[in-house]
Order: sequence, then C-alpha cells, then structure tokens
Amino acid sequence: RRGGTGRGRQMIMPGAVNLIGQLPIRVGAPPYPIRTQDPIGLCIHYSGAPNAATPLQIARYQTGPKDGDQFPEVAYTFFVDEVGYIFQLHSLETRTWHAGGTNNDRYIGMLVDVPTSLEMPFPHYLQLISVLRVLDWLQYKVYQIPAFVLIGHKEVAPTSCPGIWWTRGRILLGYLRMMRITTKFALDRLWEMSQIADANLGSPGFGNSMKEKIITIKKVVL
Repeated sequence: RRGGTGRGRQMIMPGAVNLIGQLPIRVGAPPYPIRTQDPIGLCIHYSGAPNAATPLQIARYQTGPKDGDQFPEVAYTFFVDEVGYIFQLHSLETRTWHAGGTNNDRYIGMLVDVPTSLEMPFPHYLQLISVLRVLDWLQYKVYQIPAFVLIGHKEVAPTSCPGIWWTRGRILLGYLRMMRITTKFALDRLWEMSQIADANLGSPGFGNSMKEKIITIKKVVL
C-alpha cells in the first residue's frame, strides 16, 4: 500500500455506478497519488458546458489535447448527471486534481452536471438529493466524523465554478440536509414505537403497518 489513511480506499458508494479504472487516461502521465490524510469535505464543481455531459465526455476532454491543465485522469471522484444518477470515478483515497494545492487533500471533488444553456441553470431536486446522499455516506459511513463540509469550488479558488446557482444552492442544500437529518430522527423514533406496539400492545398488525410506511417514506425521502 502506498501510504494513505486506509479508510474508504476501496469503498464503492452503494447505489453509485462504478466507473473506477474504466475511463480514459493521459498516456504516459503518472497516476494520481494516494491521499495521506482524510478529507474534511466535499467540493462541488460544474463542467461549464452549455449541454449535458457524461463522465466519459468529461474524462476525454480533461485527458485530451485541448485541456491545458494536463490532467492525468478525470478530475472528480463523483459525478452527478443531469438525471441525478451518481457515478464514482475514483477510489476515495485517490488524490485528484480538482481544487488546487492542499484543497485537493482537504476535499473530495464532485461534478454536478448543470448545463449553462438552461434558462435557469440550477440543479433539480433529484440532483440535490444525490449530493446529500454522497455527503451523508462520506460523513456517517466512511469517515464517521461529526461534520463533513460542503463547499463550492469558487470558495477556495478564483473561479466561477460551480456556477451562478451555488449561492442559493448552498443554502437550499443546507436546508434539505437539516430536513433529512430531522426526518431520519423522527422515522427512527417511529420505528421504535412500532416495536413497542408489537411487544406491549399485542397488536403486531399495527406495528407492521407502521414499519411498512416508514420503509416507504425512507425510500422516497432519504
């Protein structure tokens, strides 16, 4: 093993499309190094393109002759497409070039595909929920820390990325994140109540019915 923290190195996010090692690379360039410290947050990017893109198109551009940054591989660990599907492009311990300098160590990069040609370029609900799913997974399942920061690229570098939507988008994501945490807490308490109903009230039908409703809500909201 080439250094690194060991946490999350080979982990694939449940529900994400795994494209690790399947995208174009720059021939002859050394690969990205392995992280030597755990990241503290997720950094959001956009492609800046007028039309929707795919992970393959982004990788081809960044490793092709037209890109001046000479990326050895695609720059982002996660990609959320225009529909809201999540793609994982790198291992979590791969230190990609996405935010510059030490920010590459501190943050994991995610591209949210929001075409600039839209009349109102703003991620839709499913894209925002996908961002929160990745954020929650990294915070609670992988690194298990009290807070995992969410920032936009332009907060740490002189760039317009991730676009004009970020100022309002960050506020909305913070609100949705709080609502998800509150909803999860409430559903967990309801689950406990359903177990109490089964054990103490002699009414397994009531408890089971509540559990079925809780499972349905979690699938839709969380």
